[in-house]
Amino acid sequence: MRQFFKTKTFRILGVVALLLVVYAIAGFWLAPRLLRSNLVKEIPKILPGVTPGMGAIRVNPFLFKVEIKDFSLTGSNGTKLAGFARLFVDFQVSSIWHRAYTFNNIDVASPFANAVIFKDGSLNLSQLIPKPSEKPKPEPTNAGPIPRCVSGPSR
Repeated sequence: MRQFFKTKTFRILGVVALLLVVYAIAGFWLAPRLLRSNLVKEIPKILPGVTPGMGAIRVNPFLFKVEIKDFSLTGSNGTKLAGFARLFVDFQVSSIWHRAYTFNNIDVASPFANAVIFKDGSLNLSQLIPKPSEKPKPEPTNAGPIPRCVSGPSR
């Protein structure tokens, strides 16, 4: 039995088991935390004045499933603008080799939008329109006037 622990097969099985444990920890524990922090950080950049709120986030790295509960977007005046009770996304395994997101199922439970018209006639949901991206302005060239082509009789 002691010889088995020194074999190449045991070492390969040990490395595979270790990689599987690391993958499970990263998927079940780290991925939900990264997803939450990215949503909290990126949504206010895209939608200024809007704050995201969410409940539990679950990721199953072995079945390629993501679930987000009690998601809402809160406007600058403190009212909830839009959200849902549950979002469930079931990715297909083929997403890996296609290098594109493909889905078995996407399920949104109890979506809502809270539309309020203010006294000035504006709609609170207009806060959900992303701000326009800053396009770089072309730099002016100081090349001077464009030279003219003069055609004349050939000699």
